[in-house]
Amino acid sequence: MSTFDCILFPTDGSKQSKRTLESLIELAKQFKSKVFVLNTFEVPVPITNYEFSSDLYLSVEAVLSKNSKDVLDEVKESLEKEGIYAKYISLAGDSSSIIIEKSKELEITMILMGSRGLGTIKSLMMGSVSNYVLHHSSCPVMIIH
Repeated sequence: MSTFDCILFPTDGSKQSKRTLESLIELAKQFKSKVFVLNTFEVPVPITNYEFSSDLYLSVEAVLSKNSKDVLDEVKESLEKEGIYAKYISLAGDSSSIIIEKSKELEITMILMGSRGLGTIKSLMMGSVSNYVLHHSSCPVMIIH
């Protein structure tokens, strides 16, 4: 079994993710990998003393869900043009946790993702998804800078 048999590609649609997509295409073609593309989104919940409308929450969630599907559709178009067919997953929640959970659930053999390129101070204060995944994954993680 190759490390590249089953690849999880978490993407946020950023320039870095688009550059990482090029690596995904090369690996998937060369190793005939099964590919899963994941996009996550978090619906922000305001901390306020005022009542928060559930209609507003649902409308924000709908917009973020549509944006997530648009990101996946763009990746799908690029992959299918290269003859690579994948499964596409859009989920609401914490990106880091979802990536780790899905990698276990889907029996992923490698996670391929981009780095956001945060500076040292920001990375220490905020952390990063790629850093979390790198330290919590039970399978190899390849981070493209």
